[in-house]
Amino acid sequence: MTVQETHTSGSTSEMVDRRTDRETRLAVSERRYRSLVDAVPAQAVWLANPAGERLEDAPRFRQITGQSFQAYRGRGWLDAIHPLDRADTRRKWAAALDQQSVYEARYRLRTAAGRYRWFGAYGVPVVEDGVVIEWVGTITDIHAQKVLEDGSRVLRHANGCHRSRCPRLPTGARSTC
Repeated sequence: MTVQETHTSGSTSEMVDRRTDRETRLAVSERRYRSLVDAVPAQAVWLANPAGERLEDAPRFRQITGQSFQAYRGRGWLDAIHPLDRADTRRKWAAALDQQSVYEARYRLRTAAGRYRWFGAYGVPVVEDGVVIEWVGTITDIHAQKVLEDGSRVLRHANGCHRSRCPRLPTGARSTC
């Protein structure tokens, strides 16, 4: 075997070792990502292409909405959003895409049971060399929080109306309002 042959075979072996090491690191990274997706408190994780279309399946999202993959795909996920929230959600999503910025929205999502629940959506662009290569985001069920916020707002309003009709009374006095 010549020196050149030894060098060539050593280079091939090193390349195979580096490729195997890279594949192993990639597999570990993929497992970490999947574990993180399963561990986050979000109800669903979604991915979108640079144009904002959902092309990959999001089984948890579809489980929540009861949509088929075909119905969910592209911009079909918007069909599961309450009609009164849909235009605002579209506007926020379009602005995030246009500005390549964080996407945040709150909307009522139709569940597989046919009822609406409040969800918070959050998404970010994945940028490589200054170019958005995809979007990744989550939706989280915030229904209980939203109902409490709305209830609290109603109570504050009712309390304010009551106070405006019944000025503060001396301690111990009873209101006749």
